[in-house]
Formats: sequence, C-alpha cells, structure tokens
Amino acid sequence: HALLAEEDPKAVVGAASYLVQANPHLGRALRARYAKWEGKWSKSDGLVNASDEARAALAKHLPSARAFSATALEQLAACPYRFYLRTVLRLEPREAPEAIEALDPATRGRFIHEVQFRCLGRLRAGGMLPLTEEKLEAARAVLEDVIEAVEARFVEE
Repeated sequence: HALLAEEDPKAVVGAASYLVQANPHLGRALRARYAKWEGKWSKSDGLVNASDEARAALAKHLPSARAFSATALEQLAACPYRFYLRTVLRLEPREAPEAIEALDPATRGRFIHEVQFRCLGRLRAGGMLPLTEEKLEAARAVLEDVIEAVEARFVEE
C-alpha cells in the first residue's frame, strides 16, 4: 500500500520501489489503479478539496440554506454539472433566434424606400434615366445589385 499511496517515488521503500522509480508512467498508472480500488473517495472520483473562499461562496446553495424544486433535484441526479450551471450560476441555454418569415409593415416600407432611393441614385449617376427598352436589361442588373446590398444590410440589423 505504501508503494502506491506515495506520490513521490523516491520516498517509497520496498522490493517493488524500483518499478515506480524506473518508469514514471508505470508509477502513475499503478497509483491510478490503486486509487480506483481503494475504499475512500479521492480526486480520481471527482472529490474536490474546496478552499475556504469556495466554501463561503457555495454556502448559500447548501440544501440547508435554500430549498430546491423537485425538477432541480432531478437535474442534479441526471447531470450535476448542468444542475450547477442552471441552479447555482443561473445560466440558461441560449435560444436560437427564429427566422423572420414576414416583414412587419414599417420594416417592409423602409426596405422598399431604401431600394428605390439607391436604385434611382445609381441609375441617375449612370445616365440611364429615363429608362428605355435598350437600357432595361442594365437597369435590372442595377436593381438586383441594390436589392442584394440592401438585403445584406437589413439582415445585419
């Protein structure tokens, strides 16, 4: 027992002490196996030796200090870490935003007016006004570019 319970291989004496001194990986593996089969709880089992500051911070969350709902206790049994995140830290899963399927009238109006303003400005700057049959295809290309640009800006908002 002393061979496996001791963290420092040089402090161990005995017939098999050369094993842990010659190969640190073997010593670590043997100590882990010993900790697994030993009767008391250890850091290998998830036991945390909390500091005084941590104990003080967690004191208000002890079962004797506050009541927990049955659902919270079910969460504790299912996943202690999730219980900690939700009950102690009060974190909730982030909700995914829903995609907008229809624009409200005000947003739709802003979108249409901005498209008209930008499109007419580019057509005027390009000397394409007034529109004629010959300029129609180029004007459609300008309109599509403007719609894509305005849509990208509205998506960011």
